[in-house]
Amino acid sequence: MSLRLTPLVRQTASRRAGFNVNATLRGPALRRRFASTDVPPPPPPRKSNSPLLLGALGIGALGAAYLFYGTSGTPRETAKELGSAARGAAAAVEGKVGLRHSQADYQKVYDRIAESLEKEGYDDGSLAPVLIRLAWHASGTYDKNDKTGGSNYATMRFKPEAEHGANNGLNVARDHMEGIKKEFPWISYGDLWTLGGVAAVQESGGPTIPWRPGRIDGFEINATPDGRLPDAAQAQDHLRFIFNRMGFNDQEIVALSGAHAMGRCHTDRSGFDGPWTFSPVTFSNQYYALLLDEPWQWRKWKGPAQYEDKKTKSLMMLPTDMALIKDKSFRKYAEIYAKDEDAFFKDFSKAFATLLELGVPTSQFASEPWSMGNVGNKHKLPGSDSGGHGATQDEGEQEGERLGGRLVVAHFMLGNTYPFTEQDWEDTLGLAMDTGLDGLALNLGPEEWQYTQALSAFSVLSRLRPCSSSSAPAPFSLFLSMDMNVLPDSTEADGQALREKALRLLKEERYLHWKGRRVLSTFGGHGASFGGEGWEGWLRSLNQGLGEKVMFWPAFFLPPETILSFPYGDGAFAWNNAWPSGDAPIDLREDEAFLKSKKPYMAAVSPVFYTHYGTEGLWAFNKNWIYRSDDLMYPTRWQQLLDLPQTASPEIIQVISWNDFGESHYIAPIRGAQPGSEAWTEGMEHEAFREITRWFANRWRRGGVSAHAKGQKAADDGAEFDETEDRRDEARDLLNFVVLIPHNHNQSRHSFRVHNGKKHETELNAGLNTFTIPFVPGSVSFELVEQEQVVVRGEGRAIEHSVQKYNFNFWSGSWRVEA
Repeated sequence: MSLRLTPLVRQTASRRAGFNVNATLRGPALRRRFASTDVPPPPPPRKSNSPLLLGALGIGALGAAYLFYGTSGTPRETAKELGSAARGAAAAVEGKVGLRHSQADYQKVYDRIAESLEKEGYDDGSLAPVLIRLAWHASGTYDKNDKTGGSNYATMRFKPEAEHGANNGLNVARDHMEGIKKEFPWISYGDLWTLGGVAAVQESGGPTIPWRPGRIDGFEINATPDGRLPDAAQAQDHLRFIFNRMGFNDQEIVALSGAHAMGRCHTDRSGFDGPWTFSPVTFSNQYYALLLDEPWQWRKWKGPAQYEDKKTKSLMMLPTDMALIKDKSFRKYAEIYAKDEDAFFKDFSKAFATLLELGVPTSQFASEPWSMGNVGNKHKLPGSDSGGHGATQDEGEQEGERLGGRLVVAHFMLGNTYPFTEQDWEDTLGLAMDTGLDGLALNLGPEEWQYTQALSAFSVLSRLRPCSSSSAPAPFSLFLSMDMNVLPDSTEADGQALREKALRLLKEERYLHWKGRRVLSTFGGHGASFGGEGWEGWLRSLNQGLGEKVMFWPAFFLPPETILSFPYGDGAFAWNNAWPSGDAPIDLREDEAFLKSKKPYMAAVSPVFYTHYGTEGLWAFNKNWIYRSDDLMYPTRWQQLLDLPQTASPEIIQVISWNDFGESHYIAPIRGAQPGSEAWTEGMEHEAFREITRWFANRWRRGGVSAHAKGQKAADDGAEFDETEDRRDEARDLLNFVVLIPHNHNQSRHSFRVHNGKKHETELNAGLNTFTIPFVPGSVSFELVEQEQVVVRGEGRAIEHSVQKYNFNFWSGSWRVEA
């Protein structure tokens, strides 16, 4: 057994470093850096001599990185000497034992499975696909003619069935579920494995699957013969033979085949290779759309016969998949599901629930099927007296419908890439993939070199393979965000020039799509005229040139009702909602109109906002203010979005930003050319914000995670302030901490000690822990304690007692320990 402990400790301090910049006050207009065509290209960046704090410790993996899986031998009981009557008696006893547990008890098992789905380093970062396969293969052996096989008895525990060729690789799933079984020894393997399939579907964005307990554990004599599961190398006649034997018709065959939206094939298991879709850990109807819309060709390789897509050669289809579009009866259902995800979800839910009950006598079920609540969402179950669950079961049934389209992207300033080489792009894109992002929004200004750098980014990305440690479910992509605050937009020629650049970028292979459409965004620009045609005419010409309709998702700075009223706007993006509008903690009040709208919503999240530009010199942007960023604003904003019902959640979250150094909200290491912001960014690392982004992005895609309440609020230390920062009184003198203790290690006792003036100590729970401590001058250190033993120590930056000038940017540090 291996134990891997990955707490992430983030410390941030406000008002720390001193600097002198002369500038005048200016109230906020648009919260970002202003560019100008009159400003020459920025100089090459200075080489930094400030290394990442404790970088040698391997700052990094989050969330499910702290996992341990116990494996134990499965008893290979033999019951050949027992007659059918004896086996029946044993079954009756187990069935009665199962009746002692309520829906709330099984919900706890479901929750535990759901919390364990993420597994860094395994395939695409999730065990969900292999758990769906385990449930499928444990149930799909049923023969309606002799009533043998199915999910009753869980006979894949025994060697004859475990070693069937179709079950290669399922030891990964069985071993994982063995750990869950140890925590809940009363649940049968059949119930555990099928419930695991339900959790895997629902937590990956799929429909609610009706489920009920009642399966019993049998003996080796109950094992089924080999050959009852589909052979992927066969065609439609074979599919009908296998599925008809279980009792399924053509519609159900096609619906159940949609499970191929999840996962991939492995050469060391089935012999086949590759994923079916671009999002192998997201349950959606993308499988059917790709099957019908993409051109497929035979793959030329030494492995078994399979298909590959002509465009990217990164996807595969099996002969049984292609049978769904070659057979006329199968194809009509595939076409329905490709166009209507709701229809697919409805039919899959019904068929999969039926599959999971094959072979189980109705008399063994003690109730009607239940709807299990998704983890991270509020669910109140019959028989549960647990506090803190306020939603109804009906709400739980509706949740999860929109998970399939969820993306996490970050805003990227091309204006800071003047000295970028291809290696810079490769490093940047690789790090963004490692952060678990689905893509970057390339903010394009008017300088020609910015456009050239955008083309370079796409070129480099086309040669990169997805990062093995990325938590994002789909291949990393880029998309265009037109900075209409600086791009000329008054004449027809302005519109034509912008349209030509946009068309060139939109046609790139790795351009971001949302539900089949290319995403095009802006920063501002609601008043763009383009010589009179406006956005409506400009978009019409753009779509004609592209040959398809883009998904226009602008960030206009107007009242919500005005933004939502534009007929040409396909989605809404509220840039300013990333920060509080006044001297108060962040909340979702400004998002409400967008969340209630039928238009897709892109929500903004940001760790901090502070900028300090003057009115003279090379960087005369005349921007000099802060927005309240304390009170654990970043994790709080994420958590507020996570806590929304899935049917009223944003479709995309955009992190502001990846590299806008001038406004201090960068989450990436400083690279490229800073826009004169060195005075407040030098040595102020934001690596911990990137770590937190990765953790939250994973959970947001899967539907949520509960956070613990934060601690004390800050008190003012009475220090003097420079009279140059607008809204300076909104800052708080705080040490903010985020500690992640993965759920798989919930049996150990953890505590966290902070030393700053005096010792502060708090108990930790599994999952996300957040708290704040008012700081005092002096050193800052911490200790993470597990079972009375210190497992990691760290030191933050000292708080200075005497400072001439204040820097309202944050310093952050992150630590990780492996044991």
